[in-house]
Amino acid sequence: MNINFYHCEENLLKSSALLLLKLIEAKKRFLVLSDGPKENEELDKFFWSFAKIKFLPHLTAEDLEKYKANPLKQPVVISHTAENVSSAKNLVIYQPFNQESNKKFLESFEQVFFFFDENNIKEARTFWKKCRDNKQENSTLKYFKQEKEGWAQKE
Repeated sequence: MNINFYHCEENLLKSSALLLLKLIEAKKRFLVLSDGPKENEELDKFFWSFAKIKFLPHLTAEDLEKYKANPLKQPVVISHTAENVSSAKNLVIYQPFNQESNKKFLESFEQVFFFFDENNIKEARTFWKKCRDNKQENSTLKYFKQEKEGWAQKE
């Protein structure tokens, strides 16, 4: 599993949405893990309206039930439960979470994208250390920092 840390210098959600759009164009699918129903709603609204002519196609886990949508056909599903309802290979998180109690959930993904900014840099550092200490064979940790030209991988 690859865990990529993205240090956002600009608006956290807009920065992540722009990167996710590029990855969706490359046919990647995501599960976005939120903190709860309220954050699901906030992400849902933001992803539909973050730019004048762009939006991030997605459904919430609640929408899947409501519209009886096929989760396997959704590019992005937003959920607040540690369950890979869409069988996505990519996980997006904005807050660190307990890896030990969610080990099986985490292992269902090939790649984790953790977005953070100056408001939660302390938590990001702690999460990095935990990921490094619990790193599995064949897994990688990468750190990217947002710059004017785009994302730059740092050592």
